[in-house]
Amino acid sequence: MQLLTIENGELRLNSNLDEYTFGKTGHDNILSYEGVIFDGKNFRQWTFEDVKSYDAEKNGSLQRVVFYCAKNPLGNDAENIKTLAQYFEEGGENALTAVKAVCTAITAAATNGNPIPFVGAGGIMIDGEKVLFAPEALFSYAANTLPAEETLNQHTGFLNDTIKDLPALCFERAAIIYRLLAGRLPFTATDSIARNADIFDRKFLPIEYCVNGIDSGLALAINNALKLNSTAVNVPGKRKKGKSSEDLRPVADFPLEKIDEAFRLSQNNKEDKDFEEKVSAYIKAQNSKINTKRHIKRNATTLTVIATIIVIVICVTVSTLRTRGEDYTSVGLTSTQTIRAYMNGVNEKDTMLLSDFGDGKAAGDYGDMVSRIYVMHKQRLAYGNDNGFGYPANWLFYITDEAKYKRSGIYGVTNLKIDGKAETLAVELKKKNQNPAPLEKEGNITLENGSTSVHKVEYYLLYTEGEEVDYIVEKVTSTVTLTFKKNRWIITDIQYDGKNLGVDCNAFKKDYFAALEKTNGEVIPAVDSLRSKYEWLPEKDAMQREKEQIEYYLTHPYASLGL
Repeated sequence: MQLLTIENGELRLNSNLDEYTFGKTGHDNILSYEGVIFDGKNFRQWTFEDVKSYDAEKNGSLQRVVFYCAKNPLGNDAENIKTLAQYFEEGGENALTAVKAVCTAITAAATNGNPIPFVGAGGIMIDGEKVLFAPEALFSYAANTLPAEETLNQHTGFLNDTIKDLPALCFERAAIIYRLLAGRLPFTATDSIARNADIFDRKFLPIEYCVNGIDSGLALAINNALKLNSTAVNVPGKRKKGKSSEDLRPVADFPLEKIDEAFRLSQNNKEDKDFEEKVSAYIKAQNSKINTKRHIKRNATTLTVIATIIVIVICVTVSTLRTRGEDYTSVGLTSTQTIRAYMNGVNEKDTMLLSDFGDGKAAGDYGDMVSRIYVMHKQRLAYGNDNGFGYPANWLFYITDEAKYKRSGIYGVTNLKIDGKAETLAVELKKKNQNPAPLEKEGNITLENGSTSVHKVEYYLLYTEGEEVDYIVEKVTSTVTLTFKKNRWIITDIQYDGKNLGVDCNAFKKDYFAALEKTNGEVIPAVDSLRSKYEWLPEKDAMQREKEQIEYYLTHPYASLGL
């Protein structure tokens, strides 16, 4: 399914959402999402201009679907302009020409420092020398509604979410050229966690084992770019990571002039038994090496889990006595940011933050409630093979089958709104020993000791009681009062009003498992598909942050211990 098309002189991006679902996304502010066009020499921004509904095929039937639309910004009335993904499907010389145009644009962006959207082959259109990149956020939202295999081939298979800026550009360029020459993507796992594990372990077939006789310099440029990840990027002036024999610095320039000959070699279908045996031997050795590495990592992680409770007790005790300055502070935060950080502390069960950011009976009672959950959470974890009380996004990533569903409680907030405005829980906090500068004004008000700020705070609170599997969802409306004491905002009163929504837990479980089956186990698109029915599900950015955190701990198993 092609998401980005040109029809009747109009550029259209299929959101793959019906009108009702689209209305709940908040993605209709299209002018805030910019794409980029490269004309062979220069870059310019463009945006969609309108949101329209058209009949389109979805799930095997004709449905009314929402599209982002604009007059064709390429300025060409031809209807045969195609995406890079379409050229890959067709193959041949046209695909070669398209790849060279796209890589010329990426190389120019890398060389000159021009930001371009990371959208993958399905979000890139080619018209001669002109290359159009769709707005990154809009295309990503749309691509993630597709089946996992299509999402991979149009979007995620060309990207590396663990890096950004120049390293990410180099990776995408290499993945595009690899797809042209090898006829497949370098990392083919549709599950994002599995794919990122392959990226970290460099589990791809080097291009010289895909194209017999390829130029060694070109092969090195492709392979090194595909090895770039958050643990293997060398930055000039910093300690070099990775093997000492490798130079994994991202390189803006690229030997594009060598692609033509490599493409001709890739089209050679003559049988070469010696080369095939060489490839087979490499794959066997690579699999053995990676499987051994992962086996060791799994065993190490298991031992870590067994020892975690003892180590945490020791670390927390020592930390409390010696590093109080490492605690976070609300100094420098606005009143709204203080509330966001406090609510994130509820999800994280960070009792020290709640104690420090709140004062008074109401805030103390709220903190005591979270403290009780924290104790029960640790008790359940101590049983082994139990997730304790996960916050909502963590819970959804964990309960992917019936057995895990029975082994996880839930406690936390979703869909925070402050004064009617949707807010993320993510706040950049400073530690006390960083001595952040105090906030002097908020809005037009000069702050002084005793100043107050009152906000209407809305959210959903999800919680299980004791060891019960079923959970309660409350829609909460609170009035939160903050007082500016000395040099920072502190929450001094919380007027809480919660309404039990009476959620049918079994119905949700069935719907969620069915959605996971449709998305091949991909949690985020499964949750996205249910959000219009279950409005209390965590917002998109909360799910994405949890995914990134899971991926980080998979590759850094000792990070929770500060190692």
